[in-house]
Amino acid sequence: MGAEEEEQTRKREHEDDENSREEQPARKKNKPKRTYFVLPLEGIRNCEGDFFHHTGRRTLCEKGLQRLQEAGITIKTRRFEKSEDETIQRNWYEFADQYGLDDKDVLYLCGVNAKPGPTAMDERGAFILKTHFFPRMCRNLEHRTATAVIEAILRLYDPVAKDPNIDYSLKFTKEEDDMLQEYYQKGWTFFKIAEAMNKPKMRIRARIAYFRKLGLTRSKNARSAGASIDDFYWMTSYTRARKFASYPIPETGILDANGDLFYHGNPKYRLTLPVLERLQSHNIVIEANRFTDEEKRKALRNATKLMKEFGMSRLLFMSMINYAKYAKALYKRHSDILEAPDNRFFDWTSRHRQLFTSANRFWPRLCEGLPSRATRPVCTAVCEMIDPLNEFPGAMEPFNDEGFYELDRLYRIHGSASQVAAWMGKPLHKIRQAFNQHRHRSLPLRRTERRRLWNILAKQYTGGGPKLVRKELRKGRSKLDFKMVSRLLGRHIQIVRDAWREIIDDFREQLEEKTFDEAVEEVIPKPYRITGRELYDFLELFIDFNPNVIMRKMRFRDVDRLKMEQAMMRLGLTGFYTGYRTEFQYCIKLLGQVIYYVCGQLKPVVDLTTVAKQDALKVLSKCFAALGDKSFHRVATKDFVDRLLR
Repeated sequence: MGAEEEEQTRKREHEDDENSREEQPARKKNKPKRTYFVLPLEGIRNCEGDFFHHTGRRTLCEKGLQRLQEAGITIKTRRFEKSEDETIQRNWYEFADQYGLDDKDVLYLCGVNAKPGPTAMDERGAFILKTHFFPRMCRNLEHRTATAVIEAILRLYDPVAKDPNIDYSLKFTKEEDDMLQEYYQKGWTFFKIAEAMNKPKMRIRARIAYFRKLGLTRSKNARSAGASIDDFYWMTSYTRARKFASYPIPETGILDANGDLFYHGNPKYRLTLPVLERLQSHNIVIEANRFTDEEKRKALRNATKLMKEFGMSRLLFMSMINYAKYAKALYKRHSDILEAPDNRFFDWTSRHRQLFTSANRFWPRLCEGLPSRATRPVCTAVCEMIDPLNEFPGAMEPFNDEGFYELDRLYRIHGSASQVAAWMGKPLHKIRQAFNQHRHRSLPLRRTERRRLWNILAKQYTGGGPKLVRKELRKGRSKLDFKMVSRLLGRHIQIVRDAWREIIDDFREQLEEKTFDEAVEEVIPKPYRITGRELYDFLELFIDFNPNVIMRKMRFRDVDRLKMEQAMMRLGLTGFYTGYRTEFQYCIKLLGQVIYYVCGQLKPVVDLTTVAKQDALKVLSKCFAALGDKSFHRVATKDFVDRLLR
């Protein structure tokens, strides 16, 4: 009997797994993120006089296409004509004569076997920027993007395709197909496969695309053995020293080739154990505590000198010291108040900044007179002192309960401390301090938060909460995205994990005496009535979203409704009682009822035709916020109207 019961149990588990697998939606493949061209402020040329779509291997966005069309340029996508191929060859011959290069170098510059390390910090990129390689190759080809021109170069200078002794019109044999698939699964690049098989790259590429449609894949860990960068005489790579993101340590001493302290280099590097051991052998101790007043004065003096010498505004300087996202968020949010930076702020990419800092000894000059500090903390201290938000009224005041709540709300919407700082008008270092105080609190989840946790898991995972619990009880573990859930709840990830374990432990206790459905009713809190605070969150979201909707009818387009529902999920607005409706439908219906009853009470007192829709919604939002965590349904209409009138 025991063996039969075990066999039946295994069958039931297999059926549950199959059912849950069928109910789960097909996961989307993680597509690589596209890098778009950086658009200049005006026109189609950047600050260096080059067409913006000739600056690298990037993708044209809709705004870029529109701007080119306004300038009378239509991007071609069909095959290159013979005259265009001749233009590319002429451009390369001029470039090669100037720098003493040959045909194999153009392949390397276009990315063939050119990844010995992170490409963004490779000196190959610095050479390309310094010589304007891509714009030079695209000269007199305004109707083509740099990406298309590079593909044409790879076709024209393919070393295998130029061999006159091989007939490339022959079809692939079965042995060649097997060899091609084997090389691809090993992680070889198209050019390496083409050289090994004596086939043009374009034919190899097309054949691999055919096999990929049939299901050919390769491991994520497959890597191709690329050519050594030392084969090319005009540059020397330092990316191998960045294997563990450590400062490049000199052979002897603590000075680099330029005579600067080696740990005063790019802040992308870290202080690893070998670096600290080298510094300790020279009696240098890196400080980890706060900057003293004297150190702050030295860092600010160095930053001021650099800003004056290179004519940089504060926002541009912040973008130079690895705070580009924060600086752009500030300018986007407060462009009417802040000083407008020059074109370098908008046109320069990370490679431009890298080339500039290495050519002007930027980092050693910024850290001058600070031997006990590495570059990264110096950048942080300078950003704190020159932050434009320091001068905003009320920016340096401590956070109260309302401020903490708004901080948590904005972080759940935007997911970035830089965006939160720009929206709240408080400096970034103040926002980070508040995160340490607020988001890492150790209070357990309240019943409402526990119910919200259950709802979020049931919505994010199609199997629903009960099936997640069954899997957890059966297998002892579950692959849940606790990082995402903690962000939606606005609580620390460890607190969320502990709450989930408590729910599972409670289920184990209840299942000893009750059925599963009875255990769900006992363990999971019942839906609560929506609170004033949650209505305030919804109304603020509604005001920010500002849909084109008639307030009486409250009808939305499907696109607007979907966006609002996604925003409510990011904000964590779930878990309250909604009847048979969704959270969005329930909030909209409740808002419509409030407006109907309030307008009926206010008509004899106030001329409602003079009140704008946004102003009325903001007043309602303040009244909802004043209710706090009280249930909105317990508030009488008369009391709410009196609050509105006040």
